[in-house]
Amino acid sequence: MKFIACRILLIVACLGVTGISCSKSETNAGSPTIELIGGDNLITKDTLAIEASSLHFKVHCMWNGEDALTNFIVANNGIRIVDEGMNFHEFERNVDFAKSSASIDSIAFTIRDIKGASSSTSLKVEKKAGSVGGELVWYRDITLDAQNVVGGKSFLSLINGVVYTMQEAYSIQQNISMLYYYDALSSDANTLASPGANIDASVFAGTYGLSNWSTKNTSRYYMISLTQQEFDAITDPTFVVTSYSEALGKRKAKNLAVGDVYSFKVESTGKYGILRISEVTGQDKGKVVLSIVMQK
Repeated sequence: MKFIACRILLIVACLGVTGISCSKSETNAGSPTIELIGGDNLITKDTLAIEASSLHFKVHCMWNGEDALTNFIVANNGIRIVDEGMNFHEFERNVDFAKSSASIDSIAFTIRDIKGASSSTSLKVEKKAGSVGGELVWYRDITLDAQNVVGGKSFLSLINGVVYTMQEAYSIQQNISMLYYYDALSSDANTLASPGANIDASVFAGTYGLSNWSTKNTSRYYMISLTQQEFDAITDPTFVVTSYSEALGKRKAKNLAVGDVYSFKVESTGKYGILRISEVTGQDKGKVVLSIVMQK
């Protein structure tokens, strides 16, 4: 009798363990959550905005209780303007960029977790009739060093017009939207690009090299023609915005020469600018000097 009772207890115990095991394997914690937070000057639903005006959002994301958040993405008309890696349970940040020249901006905010589950929220910003407002900011005579200059500063923040070494830029990746290097692997030669361009890993290598960056902003360039006098006389934000071609913008400005002028767009902010090259010296130990006017 004692033997039978013990056997029954053993069977019940095994069934209990099996039940727990099956329950755990079938548990699905679900997807992470994402929402737009309201507040002064914050957009949470479809709206209208004048071209090049500032759009302000605040996003809150939460894990499912089991799987850490790993990627936050913002796309405007299918083009990623934010692609940020992380390892958080909860995440909140402000997202600001300018209304594009498109008739409608379809903006999607997405959060993903470590297992690939994701959630998104989206809205549309329609272009409102009216002239482009805002101010312009000038960054004059900026020197960018090529990649093999010892202690060289190849990276530029368009937030403040300051240049940085690769190690310095690594710590403020979210602020870097332009860089310079000499491309000896192709016929591109002296090149302006951005961290989000397809730059060979050997150009900016090592611990702080671009292959180790988690945030890679992208700027696109479109060559235009302006004299030095015409460039210096720019005062109209509308001219700066409309000089750019959405269809023809490229991720690199190649074979730079003195007098070259490029209209550009910073995808992470949606802001437009125009730059002019005043000096190009040397190759991978050389430099380029340029001036920039862009939306503040």
